Amino acid sequence: MHGERFDLLKVGRHLLVEVPQFAAESSTLLAVAAVAQRFGDACSDVYFVSLNVTGKWADSVREGGFHYKAKQPQAHRKGTGWIGFHSIQLKTVWGRTGGGISYLNLFIKNLGKSGYPVGGLLGGGDHSTVTTPESRCKRVLVL
Repeated sequence: MHGERFDLLKVGRHLLVEVPQFAAESSTLLAVAAVAQRFGDACSDVYFVSLNVTGKWADSVREGGFHYKAKQPQAHRKGTGWIGFHSIQLKTVWGRTGGGISYLNLFIKNLGKSGYPVGGLLGGGDHSTVTTPESRCKRVLVL
């Protein structure tokens, strides 16, 4: 939302988008949550393995919202295409690394045009804790 770029370095469930920010679950218009998993050693890359899009706006498009898993059989397509949730547009794309790891990519447009404060890691939420590498994974350059 603020044009920032960062790498997610912590595994677990992450709230990526929350409209409006700090909303009670019953009054959430849009929430996007992802589960991130690491494959390989403790300093390997982290990938999204599932995404859930919920809230009143998601229910208005599909009752119960949208739920995606990286290992879902998607032989007939590689992505969802853009789905509109009021002014916000969201697209999910399935991917696979050269090593065979299945993952999900999430693309979002127009977060700043929702008319509400946006929370979550991709909104106004603090992402410093999820972007800090573990001490054993920090690269140090010795000159």
